[in-house]
Amino acid sequence: MKLHPIPGFVVKTRTAQGEKCFINLCSDEQVPQPDTLDASEIVLRIQQNVDWIVPIVVSPERTNRDKAGNPSRVWDCCMNPQVLNIGVVESGIKLLTIETCLELVEDAAGVQLDRQYSIPKMKSKGQLSNTEVSDESFAKPKTLEDMLAVSEAPVAPSSKPAVLIEELSETKQDYSHHIV
Repeated sequence: MKLHPIPGFVVKTRTAQGEKCFINLCSDEQVPQPDTLDASEIVLRIQQNVDWIVPIVVSPERTNRDKAGNPSRVWDCCMNPQVLNIGVVESGIKLLTIETCLELVEDAAGVQLDRQYSIPKMKSKGQLSNTEVSDESFAKPKTLEDMLAVSEAPVAPSSKPAVLIEELSETKQDYSHHIV
């Protein structure tokens, strides 16, 4: 399926080497909703170190120019529109979503991004990518029994793209101080 993202907002940061980077947080109805959208439940989960599963699709990197005409790196992080909507109301959830997008871009691009970011007054940096995603990327997670089942045949590495669902886990960082 092809995603046609709708602009949300932009995070501007730099790599450890000082390269300017922009991450477009955008949305598409085709991206599944998280397992819950109830702000109080999300906050409770985070406080109890329970994962909040949010499907986010990261586009391939592209190059754009900043206001001064200098090259900059750009990625789109596309999620269900309800995730962006809840972030407007709950600043802690917005911060958690931004941190997750920073981590996903770091993993995808093999870069380290500065956490001293800004949110410029723009809906997107450049034109958003119409990212192609396999339907399998949005498959429901397996049950615990399925994950623990042992196959007798060896499993060869897959050439398919990685599953694009990120589990927000408190084992990465403690975000409870961001919760309002």
